[in-house]
Amino acid sequence: MLTSKYINSTGGVTSFKNVELSVHKHAFILGKIVAYLEDLNNISLLPQVRNEYLRSKIASGIYSVLAWEESEIKLEQIAQIQAGNSLPAGKVFLEDRIKKMLAAEHDLYKDIAIEKKHTQITPDFIKKMHLKTIAEDVAFSPEQEEWLDGFCSWVNSEVVPIHPETEVKAILKAILTQAYFEWMQPFNSGSKQTGQLLEMALLLEGGIPYLVAHILPVFYYETRSLYQRRLDIVSKDENPNSFIEYALQGFCDGLEDILQTLQAQQFVITWQHYIDTTLANDEDAIKKVTIRRKLLMHAFPLNLEDGQKFEDVLVLTPAIARVYAKSSKTARRDLQALIDLGLLTKKKMKYYPNVTAILGEMALKSSLVKLEQLKKKEIKYSHHVMPMIGAMELKSELLQTLNELNGGE
Repeated sequence: MLTSKYINSTGGVTSFKNVELSVHKHAFILGKIVAYLEDLNNISLLPQVRNEYLRSKIASGIYSVLAWEESEIKLEQIAQIQAGNSLPAGKVFLEDRIKKMLAAEHDLYKDIAIEKKHTQITPDFIKKMHLKTIAEDVAFSPEQEEWLDGFCSWVNSEVVPIHPETEVKAILKAILTQAYFEWMQPFNSGSKQTGQLLEMALLLEGGIPYLVAHILPVFYYETRSLYQRRLDIVSKDENPNSFIEYALQGFCDGLEDILQTLQAQQFVITWQHYIDTTLANDEDAIKKVTIRRKLLMHAFPLNLEDGQKFEDVLVLTPAIARVYAKSSKTARRDLQALIDLGLLTKKKMKYYPNVTAILGEMALKSSLVKLEQLKKKEIKYSHHVMPMIGAMELKSELLQTLNELNGGE
């Protein structure tokens, strides 16, 4: 049963009375968002890298939605279920909720982004989304049916000013819809999950990439005190403008973070490819020498401020230590060869990766700063570690081949 706050004095559905959005007021931040989306669409990444990052964003989004009600939920549990595993016996209900959200999101993505099915926000669509996210079937009261009719009429009206950018209109409409739905809390349970699915449906329908469709729920949960204060303002004056300003800034910041992360990842992949291509073209080196030098280059940290002394190079990783355990002369010859090939530089008795060979100074600085930030974040489970972030991982197949060729010269 709905409480009185959902019904106004005349028995009609409550709605925002003064939704006067000024696109000009938000022109700067909306311009940044459009530019970031264009840059994001131009980034090329290996499919497995992009998919792994997407899985992490899906997990973060679902965690942020369910954590409002499930205080014991952990991000690792979502990753565990994504990997096809089950939670302990005592977490059956939580596992069911996570699986329902994962399935509901996947269905939305498949219908809208893959199969290009037009999605209209209707009472039946909302009820379908709601039933997908809760543990049991429910009957909808006449008051709820009435509210859903009014809500959908409002959503499908021109609630957002006409704008030449479809993405901008989709983002503004998604923010408004979620805020309204969250303010009203039309269902006894599952309103937040349903509101998130509605927000995602509107974003996907407006051409927003699935990769960034979880920015807002994560931002709302991370700033939940501020989120609640902004919703309280909405409930008092029925004007969502302050909430929209808050949400747009969060979306812009989250989009920038994703873009920088993927650009840094793209830089690492490009650098690795440059290493492999350069060494593959070194006709003077025999196969086992080339493999050994690849191992060394892939082990070098991408840090231009703290170079590696010779004695540090010898123990960069356990694998490198084994390779050069018999002869430090071999290491010196390899380092000099890598300098001659332009892969390393040497300054004041320290060795540095010559990453300026593939990237301009300003872009390089930005990518390296982002890599350092990612290295400092506590990533508690390997399932969502971005491949090759931070100090580059050695390629196990190279080490295996080198061992087969008997290591040193």
